[in-house]
Amino acid sequence: KTLPAIEMLGKLVNPRATKKVIGLAPRGSDHTSIWKQRYLTRDEYKKVVQKLLLDDATVLVFGSENDFEYYGVYPNNNVIFMNSQFCVSHPAPRYPCSMRHMLTAVNVCDYVISVDTWLKTYAALVGIPCKVIMNRYFGKSTTEFFDPSDNVFLAPSFWGFDILPLESFF
Repeated sequence: KTLPAIEMLGKLVNPRATKKVIGLAPRGSDHTSIWKQRYLTRDEYKKVVQKLLLDDATVLVFGSENDFEYYGVYPNNNVIFMNSQFCVSHPAPRYPCSMRHMLTAVNVCDYVISVDTWLKTYAALVGIPCKVIMNRYFGKSTTEFFDPSDNVFLAPSFWGFDILPLESFF
């Protein structure tokens, strides 16, 4: 969490002056499954972001172009949507970004909130505290059904992150 890392983001993070910087990955690449949900709905996304803003945080939202089209620009200049091609924050226009900018942004996060996606893995590898939003299953509770891949990607104790139900983030 060094000043040069923040400076590298240029005008995007410097003027925010909040208590903390939180990374958020609201949607994973597997978001089209009809039985397993690894994404936040638009309403859930708004609720999580609102809570983080109330905690005086700058929220860095990481996602693809499709994710940006799904969620849109959050109407607050302390919410920055970014990926390896662009960054955007209300009311500013798109700003070109690279993978280096994006990973630098992740590295300045005080902690990360993520669905089961690359961001939770990267955060664990570089030692950033991470809270993972538990996968949800349609028609069954997680005690009745558990996808074996969740044991591989979410459950190992060496990851060191909390796996929490979505409701705990509101």
